Amino acid sequence: MSPSVASQSRSLVARLDRIPRWPYPHLLLWIVGSGYFFTYFETNNIGIALPAIRKDLGAGSTAISLTITSSLLGFVIGAFFTSFVSDKYGRRAGILASLGVISLGSLATAASPNLEWLIAWRLVAGAGAGGAIVTISTYIGELAPAGLRGRYNSWASLFAFVGTTVTPLVALLLVPTVSWGWRPFLVIPIISVVFLVATRKSLPESPRWLISQGRDDEAEQIIDRAERFAIRRYGIQLPPPAAVAGEPRSNSRVPYGALLRKPFLSRSLLLTGIFFLFYLTSYGFASLNPTFINQRGFDLSASIGFVAIGNVGTIAGALLAPWISDRFERKYVIAAASLLTAAGCALLGVSTQLPGILAGTIITWFAAAVFQPILYTLGTETFPTRARTAGMGFSDGIGHLGGAVAAPALVAIHSGLGVTAAYLGMAVPMIVLLAFLPFIPATVGRPLTEINPETTR
Repeated sequence: MSPSVASQSRSLVARLDRIPRWPYPHLLLWIVGSGYFFTYFETNNIGIALPAIRKDLGAGSTAISLTITSSLLGFVIGAFFTSFVSDKYGRRAGILASLGVISLGSLATAASPNLEWLIAWRLVAGAGAGGAIVTISTYIGELAPAGLRGRYNSWASLFAFVGTTVTPLVALLLVPTVSWGWRPFLVIPIISVVFLVATRKSLPESPRWLISQGRDDEAEQIIDRAERFAIRRYGIQLPPPAAVAGEPRSNSRVPYGALLRKPFLSRSLLLTGIFFLFYLTSYGFASLNPTFINQRGFDLSASIGFVAIGNVGTIAGALLAPWISDRFERKYVIAAASLLTAAGCALLGVSTQLPGILAGTIITWFAAAVFQPILYTLGTETFPTRARTAGMGFSDGIGHLGGAVAAPALVAIHSGLGVTAAYLGMAVPMIVLLAFLPFIPATVGRPLTEINPETTR
């Protein structure tokens, strides 16, 4: 990079990072938030619908658990595929592609004539969801100034948790009413791509991605609008730009093999391990908690209702996350959330009555709603722009194998040792995860170009 080009890159990055308030219309958050909403609606609806699907299609517990495994294997495929689209064609293209795949998979899943087709189409829907998580979190992380990444990734994630909360409420209206009520329930996520296509012109491209591609003029236009918006909206004067590292230029994406070599290897393995353990617990819980409650003697409507009430914890955690995410280093928030998640699962394991079941569900969802946006923010901070979606896609994608093995493993534990052992099996990964936390780098408030391993060597 020539001195003049490097200077311009540093100037643009510094101008964006100096802005102390969110420098875009809040409509942008509603648009990307809707993507999160329907992604998490899609992710959680299958677990809630499983008892009805099992009855309607006449499948056993082991066979029905393959729908969860298929969906989460799709996450791996989608995270890899969409990261390629996002790196080559831009973050907006990655978001649109992933939501389009979710819509296709959801529609086809709902129309599945048997379990085999349902399992196959859940793979497609899962691929869309895996891609959406990677691209949306990356997009918000790159749009936000340095001091606001955690807060606004958390605000965007609030929509995801609203989707999680709304899912069982919608299920109560559709799933128990008729034997095929699970079908219209599963088709709802197609709304996501329709809304995004209608509003896509309100989404600016990531200026950091544009800079990395050498498209400085386009990036400067977006940053200039952001500066003027912040001054006009909040009545503030912007501080002078600080000295920061420039955005490395590259028209080529980082190949996945490079993520397993220096300077990316240690961070790739660290994030992959954390994602794997988190998904092992969170997807196991989301997928099987309604079924385990149902098998403890509560009917289908009651088990879905308990999950819906328990999601009060989800909203509480999602509302707390934006206020703490940029105040404390990521590792400390993750440690607290891990311990609380383990406690919630353990409480469910020893509870057979309504108060304990509700308390355990509320605690677990609360902790997950704090944990998840912090982890996604950390994932987008860990890699440079040219490797960001590749690194996040690799770590999150391989990490989703934890979610893929969670359902069959927990079903096997439940069959052999009972429901208490299954819930304790959800708690153990959160304790193991604590061993990874000392290796997480400090990221809060730091420019992305100072965190990533290309510019800090």
